Amino acid sequence: MFIFFASSINLNSQDKERTGTEHHHQLIQVTYLQNDNALLEMKQKELKGTLNNLLQSRENFVLEYQESNSQLKRSIQTKDKMLFVLSEKINSHLLLFDLIEKEAFNIKQIVDKVQTLVSDKEEIGK
Repeated sequence: MFIFFASSINLNSQDKERTGTEHHHQLIQVTYLQNDNALLEMKQKELKGTLNNLLQSRENFVLEYQESNSQLKRSIQTKDKMLFVLSEKINSHLLLFDLIEKEAFNIKQIVDKVQTLVSDKEEIGK
């Protein structure tokens, strides 16, 4: 009976030791898991920050693109108006040149007629 009691004490001591070791092992696992969780949370925050930066960069790019596009449209409209005005001026100058050419032709005809009349009068006066 004494042997049974001694071995029972020995078993209880071993059980306590094993339980303590298992508990210590579980505490280490919990600590590792907590560290992993903290690391994952940090990585998640970093990724959220990176994602937010990318979204902000995209938004800035879109806004700058739209502004640039608007400026380009305004510039094209201004150039189109200038081209229209220049085209109108060229057309009015061409019409003016046509009128000047016709007037010069009419004056030349009158001068030719006057020269013919003068020549005819000089011939008659001889």
